[in-house]
Amino acid sequence: MDYPNRIRIKIWGTAEVKEDDQALISQLSDLNYKGKSERAFIIHVKTWDKNCPQHITRRYSIEEMQTL
Repeated sequence: MDYPNRIRIKIWGTAEVKEDDQALISQLSDLNYKGKSERAFIIHVKTWDKNCPQHITRRYSIEEMQTL
């Protein structure tokens, strides 16, 4: 969801959870993350869609408001 630009992508698919594939989990892990990754979620995307921005209200963080 991108509130400032009023863009939302919807994704339909199925999720596959991998808890026993340490090579895959390591490959997907962020080396700068201090926690231990225990599982990987693989999403098999069936379709996606970009929403019309008409009913998406713009929202900004405090930092973004200070630069406007």
